Amino acid sequence: MSRQPNFFFIGGMRCGSTTLNLMLEQHPNIFMSPIKEPNFYVPETLRRLANPTTAEREKLAFLEQSGKYRTPGAYFELFEGSAEADYVGESSHYLYHPKVAQTIRDDCPNAKILVCLRNPADRLFSEYLLHLRRGEVRSDFASFVDEMASGFIRGTTPDKSLIPRLNKGLQHQLILPWIDMFGRDNVKLVLFENLELRPLDVAADIFDWLSIEDEFAPVVVHTQKGGRPKRKGLAQIFNTQGRTAAKVKKLIPDITKKKLRSWFYEKSLERPMMDPKTKTFLMDFYRNDVLELQRLIDTDLEHWFEARTRKDAV
Repeated sequence: MSRQPNFFFIGGMRCGSTTLNLMLEQHPNIFMSPIKEPNFYVPETLRRLANPTTAEREKLAFLEQSGKYRTPGAYFELFEGSAEADYVGESSHYLYHPKVAQTIRDDCPNAKILVCLRNPADRLFSEYLLHLRRGEVRSDFASFVDEMASGFIRGTTPDKSLIPRLNKGLQHQLILPWIDMFGRDNVKLVLFENLELRPLDVAADIFDWLSIEDEFAPVVVHTQKGGRPKRKGLAQIFNTQGRTAAKVKKLIPDITKKKLRSWFYEKSLERPMMDPKTKTFLMDFYRNDVLELQRLIDTDLEHWFEARTRKDAV
């Protein structure tokens, strides 16, 4: 039997979502979708538009064709067997789609919303390292930022598709529609830096917020590392596709696969450092949003403005 999800971990991207999702799915009172990031509610929001534009209809057609779990039938099958759980949830980056908040509230007005926040410059650097690992970029980070960000800031960027990558760091602005829809008590905000340093404390705090067993200690694995492969093609091993690879992966328990992936990436990737000048440039852009976020969560975030280098961790 499947149920309507009532718990949504909505992001952000490169903010430890894989690590947190793994911890959540281990709790006996939480049933998380076995497929991470089904992203069902993005096309579902488009389906419910009264008068969609041509562009919106084209986007819906693309989303339905590009994802297996984008239609209601396929999506709700993910939650079969969830009848005994207090919370039925999924992890998708809905944070970047403000209209989705209304659609989810229509379906589940009392839904719990979880968001993980990160220093926005570090978040963007981590996204860069992910593309570097995949071989999708070869430039240094300063060039990567200049290519997609400086033109936007100066108002000369012709390609609007470059804008969202920079805007993913405007976390206060992105969170507000969700708080407006669900109320502050139903939106839980956690800091990535605490997830790095004290993951079990973060887990216990989330479980306490959900009013479920908060002494449950999940296994913690930081899986999604980024960087430059030390040897060409080496970091693609865990992304290998095909029937043989799928059969082999099915034989390995999921948490074991994640531990192996984490260890392999740790050994096979070189992680460059972010130069202070680029970080200062980014934090100047994000400054006002961070100050508003600081007030919202009543937490001192001044250390985010330090122009220091750091390695990507999760």
